[in-house]
Amino acid sequence: SEISSRELLKEYYIEVENVKKLKNIADIEISKLNSLIGSTDNIIFLIDKERKLSAFNKSFEKSFEKTFKKTPYIGMPNSEYFDGNSSLFNENIKKAFLGDKFTTEIETKIENNTIHLEVTFNPVFFNKEIIGVSLFVIDITTKKLEKKELEKAKELAEKATLEKSI
Repeated sequence: SEISSRELLKEYYIEVENVKKLKNIADIEISKLNSLIGSTDNIIFLIDKERKLSAFNKSFEKSFEKTFKKTPYIGMPNSEYFDGNSSLFNENIKKAFLGDKFTTEIETKIENNTIHLEVTFNPVFFNKEIIGVSLFVIDITTKKLEKKELEKAKELAEKATLEKSI
């Protein structure tokens, strides 16, 4: 049986409407994800297989501009966005590109200040293939300094208690 051009047009219209609905659902989900990522003060960025920046949040952008005095951009090679502990960074990236998800602490110097970072490396999969690595970075410098101060205070208190008992 031959399909009339009117029926073909109707089927085409239904297909187009379904695609529009699916695109709208995808746009809503992207908007939700962007809102979640943008709402944190923690640094989030993604690098692709060529080690180029492929996505980042506002916190990354602000931190990057403050640290490196330049604006990050999509496609920026890692030679432009990472110059600190590059061997450690590259080893961790290699590990993540092998499929490992892990968190590690990294110590680096920025403008003669030691910064302690907790970095979560997470492979990004698409169709069972790793297409990138996302990094979630928390500055734990204050926490580390507070811990050291607490340990010093504890040692002093123990020393004072010991001297008192003698």
